[in-house]
Amino acid sequence: RGLGGGGAPPAPTGRGGGAPGARAGRALQARVVDRFMDRVTERLRLDASQRRRLEDVLRQNEGRRRALAREAGALRQQLTQAADDPGVSDAELQRMLDQMADLRRRELDLWRDEQHALATVLNPRQRARFMVMRLQFTEMVQRARRERRGGAFGEPPS
Repeated sequence: RGLGGGGAPPAPTGRGGGAPGARAGRALQARVVDRFMDRVTERLRLDASQRRRLEDVLRQNEGRRRALAREAGALRQQLTQAADDPGVSDAELQRMLDQMADLRRRELDLWRDEQHALATVLNPRQRARFMVMRLQFTEMVQRARRERRGGAFGEPPS
């Protein structure tokens, strides 16, 4: 999802509260992200200060990333339904397509902003390695989510 890394691994949040299932989910998510960050720290040979600064960059962008992801999901669902509905006008479809283009522009803006911030912490080789690790992490998380939901497109896995 998104450009150049889809979603980032969520930054550690330290949030509490909520239903027990939600708290357990956040705890699991925090452990997974911590393990990912441990691997990043080792692979990129970061010191404690660099790791903290990297986590800060990720945390600062997480709200925007999540908001864009929610918006993209809702827009994708609307467009999917509208595309096959003969009652939806061409003007309405065009409005949705324009919204999609605007969303992609904002995703690119976020990516550029984050790259600028990452450049204050990581050198170009570290940034490239981090982007590869982030892509792999995101793909792994998406694959696990699909499997939990019963395969791609809601179908049972084969």
